[in-house]
Amino acid sequence: MKRIIALLLVLVMAMSLFAGCDLSGNKPTEPAPTEPTKDVTASDLDNARAFLKTMYKDSNGTQTKRDYTVVSVVSIGDRSYNVTWTIETVAGDAAAVAVEAGETTTTIKILNNEPTEKVEYNLVGTITNGTDSVSVSFAHYIEPVTIKDPVPGSTVTIAYALALGATKDHNTYTEGKYYITGVITEIYNETYGNMKITDADGNILTIYGTFNEDGTVRFDAMETKPAVGDTVTIYGIIGQYNGTPQVKNGWIMPAKEGAGDTLSIADALSLGASMDHNTYTEGKYYVTGVITEIYNETYGNMKITDAEGNILTIYGTYNADGTVRFDAMETKPAVGDTVTIYGIVGQYNGTPQIKNGWICEDNSDKLSIADALVLGASMEHNTYTEDKYYVTGVITEIYNETYGNMKLTDAEGNILTIYGTYNEDGTVRFDAMETKPAVGDTVTIYGAVGQYNDTPQIKNGWITKIVPAAE
Repeated sequence: MKRIIALLLVLVMAMSLFAGCDLSGNKPTEPAPTEPTKDVTASDLDNARAFLKTMYKDSNGTQTKRDYTVVSVVSIGDRSYNVTWTIETVAGDAAAVAVEAGETTTTIKILNNEPTEKVEYNLVGTITNGTDSVSVSFAHYIEPVTIKDPVPGSTVTIAYALALGATKDHNTYTEGKYYITGVITEIYNETYGNMKITDADGNILTIYGTFNEDGTVRFDAMETKPAVGDTVTIYGIIGQYNGTPQVKNGWIMPAKEGAGDTLSIADALSLGASMDHNTYTEGKYYVTGVITEIYNETYGNMKITDAEGNILTIYGTYNADGTVRFDAMETKPAVGDTVTIYGIVGQYNGTPQIKNGWICEDNSDKLSIADALVLGASMEHNTYTEDKYYVTGVITEIYNETYGNMKLTDAEGNILTIYGTYNEDGTVRFDAMETKPAVGDTVTIYGAVGQYNDTPQIKNGWITKIVPAAE
C-alpha cells in the first residue's frame, strides 16, 4: 500500500509540473508599455527595445516640422537602461535635424523646417547594457517648402530671398523685382557696389551690383553711399549664380523713415505752397494718404487725403519703380485705398502737388499668400505673429458660415486658410455682417499669421476690402 501511495504522489507532482508549462511554442504576451515587466523568455535588452518601439510606434512615418522630445532612459522591472539617439539621414539636408541629449529626455532639434527638397531621416534609439546593445529605428520626414515668385514689387525677407534664389537655375533670375532689407556686413567691390546684407537671424544675402534709387547711377559714382553697418533696402531681381543666391543690380532705396524722407500731407502742402510756380524739390519724399479721387485714368492723376481732411494733388503716377505709367499697370489702387506716393513736391498755378509720383505702398505689413504660408509654417503649433498683416486673395470656399472660416487662393494656386473673420474693424463677426463676401470675391484680410496642427493660417482676420467677382 505504501508503494502505491508513493506512486500516486509522484504522478500528481508530474501533472502539476506540466500544468505550468506552455507546450504550444508561443511566446508570452508582450507587456503593456505603461507598466513594463520583465519577459522571462527574452533578454532585458529585448524587453527594453520592445517597450521603446511600442512607446513611439504611432510616430513612425510622420512629418516633423517642430522640435520634439524622446526619453533618454527606459526601465524594465527594477533596472534602467540608457538610450542614445542618433540621426540617419536618408535623403535631403543632412544638417536639418540634430540631437540634444539630456539626462531624462533628449530633444530632437529641427534646424531646417523649410527645406528646398524633402528631408527623410531615421531616428535611431540604441539601448545599452554593458557591452551589449540593441537598436530601434523610426522613420520621419520634413516636406519641402513651396517657394514661388511672389507678386512683383512686394517685400520679402532675406531668408525667403535665399530660398527663392536657390530654386533658380544658374544665372537665372525672377522677372519681377522685390524689396529686401538688411544690414550691410561687407562691401567687397567698391566700384560696382557688391555687398552682403544680413538679418537678425544671421542669414546672409549677396547683392551683386548696386545703383542709386532709380538705377541711373552706379555705386562708385553715387554722391551718398551706404557703409558697413548701415541698414539698406535693396530693390532688384532675385536668382543665383554658381549656386549662390543673390540680388543682381539692386537699387539702393532711400529709407522710408528719417528726417526729410517722409512728409505728412499737411507738410507736403506747406512745402509745395512755398515753391514758385512749376518748381519742385530736388529730393523725393514719401507721402501717405487715402485716395479720394482718380480724375485721370490715363496718367493716374489723383487726390489723397489724411484723417484731418487735408487734400493733396498727385499729378501723374507710375508703378513702384517708375517704369510703368498708371494706365498700363497690372494692379492699380482704387478710390478708398491707402497709398504711399514717392516723388518731388512743388506747386503748379498755386496748387501744391507731387509730380510723377511712384506708387510705393509700404509693403512691410503686406504679405502674398505664398509668403503667409511660409511664415505660418515657421511658427510653433497654435502660435501667431504679434504683428498683423494684409493678405489678399480670391475666396474658394467658406466652410463655416457662422465664424466665417474660409480659404483664399492666388494666381499660382496657393491656398491659405482664414480661421474666423470679422468686419473691417473687428467688431462684427461674419454671421452678423450686413455685407459679406462670397465665393469668387477678392478680399483683403488683416490679421495675425501662424499655424495650427501644421496648417498655416490667419486667425480672426478682419475683412478690410471686398471686390465682388462681377467687377
